Amino acid sequence: MKNKMIGFLSILLILAMIPLVSANKPTAKAKAKSVKTTVDPSLIAGITAETVGSDYCDEAIKAAIIILQTNYKCNSKQFSNAKNSRNNSKIEKYAKELSGIYIRRGKEAVPVPYFKYSAGYTQPSKKYPYIRESASPWDSFYNKTGTTGVSLNGINELCNQGLDYKSALNWYLKDIKIT
Repeated sequence: MKNKMIGFLSILLILAMIPLVSANKPTAKAKAKSVKTTVDPSLIAGITAETVGSDYCDEAIKAAIIILQTNYKCNSKQFSNAKNSRNNSKIEKYAKELSGIYIRRGKEAVPVPYFKYSAGYTQPSKKYPYIRESASPWDSFYNKTGTTGVSLNGINELCNQGLDYKSALNWYLKDIKIT
């Protein structure tokens, strides 16, 4: 009986250590990341500074950077009037750190519609099936109809409640990867 218990505990210990050992190994994905074409971080910082409020928390700023960077990659023409920015060192720092990270569905970067506020909920559409139908109660008094897109105010509220930027983005998006 004692040998069976020791064997069982050994197996549990080995299973618990597998994720730790594999997490330290470099993957082909990690190597490929450095080869990707990236968007100018100063430009993304400028767009982000114009888009988010000065009271946004750090994690919400990171989420906004990734949304805007992805949208720029998908359609840079919609940002034709965008300017580089060096006046907000925190946003500039995060834009550099997150350079080359996009919201993807499969292997492709996908555009993510966004709004300052929703009407308290978001809904998917045929064009954006990866938008999750989700509550955004922080926005319920701002618009009269639901939106197809991400609420930047909602992201900020979620991050203020302790979520990181990836979890906050996943509140509004489904079937996506942030890489």
